[in-house]
Amino acid sequence: MIIETDLKPVSQHDAKLLRDVCRAIGYTESRLREESGLMVPPPNNVAPELIGNIDNGSSPFHVFAKMFFLGKPVEDSVVSESIPASIVYIALRSGMKKPSEGFLRPSVLLVPDGNTLIASDLQVIGDLGDHHYVSTLCDAALHLAFAAVPSPVERTLDLCSGFALHSVLASSFSRQVIASDLNPRAEAFVRFNAALNECDNIEPVTGNLFDAVGDEPFDLILTNPPFVITPDSQTTYRSNPIELDGFVQQLFSTAPRHMKEGGLLQSICEWVELDGQDW
Repeated sequence: MIIETDLKPVSQHDAKLLRDVCRAIGYTESRLREESGLMVPPPNNVAPELIGNIDNGSSPFHVFAKMFFLGKPVEDSVVSESIPASIVYIALRSGMKKPSEGFLRPSVLLVPDGNTLIASDLQVIGDLGDHHYVSTLCDAALHLAFAAVPSPVERTLDLCSGFALHSVLASSFSRQVIASDLNPRAEAFVRFNAALNECDNIEPVTGNLFDAVGDEPFDLILTNPPFVITPDSQTTYRSNPIELDGFVQQLFSTAPRHMKEGGLLQSICEWVELDGQDW
């Protein structure tokens, strides 16, 4: 059961060193796609043949990807031969991984997206339904990131932020970014990812929808909410307990009260098309 995380933000020096090493060993979005055909981390029960290129390799790239893209433990001796000791120390000190009987076991995933590195919970099948789970990179998040308008603004709200991918991306063109999520564990990941990507203008808050952001309006709201329409609400990061598309309707009808005149809301969502009703 997921309750808390030991993840601690890294220093500016350690953040730069970690990003530099990832680039040097080729731990990049394009290399991961080339090696595995995957853009997002697979769950831990994925068929071995789909990840063989990563799982069986021994280069620094393969060792790092095995730990932080697949979320698998790696023998101490293999890690020490492949990864600089300074990076191992940063990972241990920040809580990204832990020693375990001759292995280094990752505590988080660390996924590259363009020039960013984003930490999230491991994709352990038994944890995905936990209300405290902080999901990793997914297709919906990537679609929103691709479509987001990067015009300079004063204030951006990353609503239902999770691990704060959109906060990190928006920090480069926003004076201030608020990352808000219902899940209190998300705050630790927001702080970690902000530090890792050297974003000093991101503030995490916790609350349902707009409850935590007060009355001051935003120029831009980016949101990848729990919009999936299912018979059961099993995961807080994908689905919600409101019938059909009622949650999305509530979000869209409330958002204008939190936007400046001429402000922009961009979202990924699903809605219901009923027979005899204009979509």
